[in-house]
Amino acid sequence: MPPNIEYVPQVIQFKEREYRTDRKRLVKVLLHYNAGLSAS
Repeated sequence: MPPNIEYVPQVIQFKEREYRTDRKRLVKVLLHYNAGLSAS
């Protein structure tokens, strides 16, 4: 059975979006952490 061609790009898009939101969250945490360090 061949892979569903319609389905694959959707999965890739979803993963990309997930990855982007994770990176945004990580950046937010890092900025918060750096701010805490410079404040102390």
